[in-house]
Amino acid sequence: GAGPLVLRWRGRPLEAAVSVGAPRAQGAGGPAGEEILRAHMPGLLVSVAVRAGQEVAPGDLLAVLEAMKMQNEIRAKRKARVAQVLAQAGATLESGQPILKLT
Repeated sequence: GAGPLVLRWRGRPLEAAVSVGAPRAQGAGGPAGEEILRAHMPGLLVSVAVRAGQEVAPGDLLAVLEAMKMQNEIRAKRKARVAQVLAQAGATLESGQPILKLT
């Protein structure tokens, strides 16, 4: 099962996902060979560096998420194809919200 965990840092609440059981890769959650890349924390999606149909290699920049005034680069972990762009630059995302679908 999973449930929210709320921590406080400098007086501000931060919510994290807690999962009990076998570990899951970040972004996992689709049929075999499909990966949904999700926001790892709430923030502003500053940019999406890829388009649907584009091939990506490990280390390629996929998107930039700004959270707590820090820009976090989201990079490809494996060779894949961008099947679908699920969030647009400028969107405010919640933790766990889908950004890209990779195959």
